[in-house]
Amino acid sequence: MALLDPRYLFRRLRDDIPADLHRNVFVTGSLAAAYAYAVQLQGQAVNTKDADLLVHPAGDVTSARQMALRLIQIGWRRTDRCTPQPTSEPAHDLRAIRLMPPGSNDYFVEFLNVPGTEQDAPKVWVPVELDDGW
Repeated sequence: MALLDPRYLFRRLRDDIPADLHRNVFVTGSLAAAYAYAVQLQGQAVNTKDADLLVHPAGDVTSARQMALRLIQIGWRRTDRCTPQPTSEPAHDLRAIRLMPPGSNDYFVEFLNVPGTEQDAPKVWVPVELDDGW
């Protein structure tokens, strides 16, 4: 965890993520809440180290895969908690895709997805295959 200015982190995300990927990304979680209330926070920082990214549209594993691969190709690195698994099963053993931008450990992004309308369980791990595993 680190104290980060939400406005600064949004600018970093804008600059660190290629512009052509912006249309498929929504920021959510504590960072989005802190940004929404930035005026009330009066310049205070948010105690977080991650930017939760919702990949749009809902359930779009292909977009999530393409975005993660693209970020890795331009130098984004996995966090120590983002370890590829050799198989997609069991799904509950998979890890979230968490990537840090090139040359910085200030923050990382975590890939999430909006649940589909048919999803009943509160959290479902959907396997995403990258070049070196699931």
